[in-house]
Order: sequence, then structure tokens, then C-alpha cells
Amino acid sequence: MVFLHGVKSSSATYTELAQQAINNYSSVTGQPWQAVLVDLPGHGASWPPEDPNTGVSPNIKDMVETVLATLVTGHKEGKWGRVDVLVGHSTGGLVVLGLAERLGQAAAGGKNKELAALGMPKQVWVLDARAFLINPDIPAVTGFIAFAGALQSVPQPYESVDDLVKAVLALQKASGMGEAEAPWLRPVCFSTMKPNPSGPGYVRQYDAETITQMMRSFCITDFTAVISHPPAGCTIHSVVGRDSTLWPEDARGPEELALLQHQEESGAGVRLHKIDGDHFFGITHKEELLALLATGAEELKG
Repeated sequence: MVFLHGVKSSSATYTELAQQAINNYSSVTGQPWQAVLVDLPGHGASWPPEDPNTGVSPNIKDMVETVLATLVTGHKEGKWGRVDVLVGHSTGGLVVLGLAERLGQAAAGGKNKELAALGMPKQVWVLDARAFLINPDIPAVTGFIAFAGALQSVPQPYESVDDLVKAVLALQKASGMGEAEAPWLRPVCFSTMKPNPSGPGYVRQYDAETITQMMRSFCITDFTAVISHPPAGCTIHSVVGRDSTLWPEDARGPEELALLQHQEESGAGVRLHKIDGDHFFGITHKEELLALLATGAEELKG
């Protein structure tokens, strides 16, 4: 089971969710499951790159190839077996759609035997991600990009996660976004900090410029074809936060929801789920999401 985070997060954001999910899948299916959590370029352990001369591509489709290379290498080295389930949040959700597309092509008789050896995922869980093109001028996008840039200007290191949270709240207030602390803020801040390698305190573990460009790529990457024609043998589960602004702010959001609903009703290998919470329901409504993932385990039982 492969987990991919979204922008300004890291693999650590979903470590606990992943562990509980594989425990559930193991219990239901009677088979051992393994979670592979990947840090996308510019995030977590992938930042900074080992070679400072190596560029980091924020392009979603380039990230698909980067993750595929990681999965192929680990498979060849015996670290994990076939890929049966993909789970991705936000930009990571787009990446898992791209992975499903590429692995589907390999399973259907493509020439890439290394990809074919990974197998065809039986389930792809897309957590509040848009397969359609998105208007880059909606507040959900512009607000995030502006906020990420402002946060990068905050001096570091921080003494603790509390200091980073206070800095974020101060930025919120200054930008007119209010002073309330979102329930997902502290866990996200905690998962994107690391000990300062050159002294006391903590530093950010992501690159603001990379995530800004990644958000722009998120808007212009179109995986409508994967939703319209899912790979054979694969069920795509699209999970939407009821309070997420990513759908109603964009004119094509309702159109995409209608396509997902149509595909589910026509038995085309797509299922649409709605869950309480906003874009970060995987943190704020983890138990509800785990219960939903458990239904996926039941599908694979036997």
C-alpha cells in the first residue's frame, strides 16, 4: 500500500494513518500488508536533494516518474512486493492517478517489464484531489500560494513547533484570514519540521518555491481520461471533503463531481465518497477515513 502526501506536508503526516490502515487490511484479508510512504520532491527527506546540483521538478507528471522509479528500485531490491493499493492526498492524489495510468499501460502489454512487475493496483484512493483542470485563480489556490511564500520569509530556526504555529497564525491574521487555529495546522507543522542540522532548534523541511510551482502544476494537469476510462481491474475511490473549497470555488468542480457520480452509477470502476471535514480530513477526521478504507479491505477479502 503506497501513501503519497500533498503540498507542504510529508510522509510523516500520514504515518499513523498508514499503520492503522495496513493493520485493518491485514486483519480483514488475513494477509500481511506493508505501507510505503514516499516524500515527494521538495518535501520531507527529499529536501534538500542529496546532490545540490540536481534540480527538483515540481511537474506532477515528472513526480509520477520519480515515484515509479522509487517503487521499481525497492521492488527489485526486495523491499516490497506488488503494488495493490495507492492512496494519495491533494497533489499526491493526482500523482496516484498518474501511477494508475502508467501501471495500467504496463499491465495491458506495455514494453516496460519493470513496471509490469509492480502489478496493477486493485484500488486507488484519491483524497480531495481534482482530475480535471482547475482555474488557478480560485482562492483555494491563490491563497495557498501567497501563504506559502509568506511563510518562507519567516526567520528560522524555531525553538519548537509552537513557534512555527504562532508564526503561521500571525501570518493568517496579517493576511486577513483570521486568528483561529485550524485543527490540522499543528500536525502539519510538526510533520514538516526537522532538527536544525547546524545548531539548536528546528527548520522547515520543504521548499516553498517547489510547492508553489507544484500547486500551479496541480491546476494544469489533466487526468480526466483516467476517471473516464479506469485501468482494467482497478477501482478508483474519489473521496471529497464536504467542507473542501477545492470543488465549489471552481466552475468545473460540479461537472467533475457529476462525472464521478455517473461513473459510479454506471459501474465503470469509480466510486465517489463524501466525508466530513475540509481539504485535510485525513488529519481531522482520520477515524472516518479509516472506516472508509476498511470497506476497501472488505473488497479484497478472499
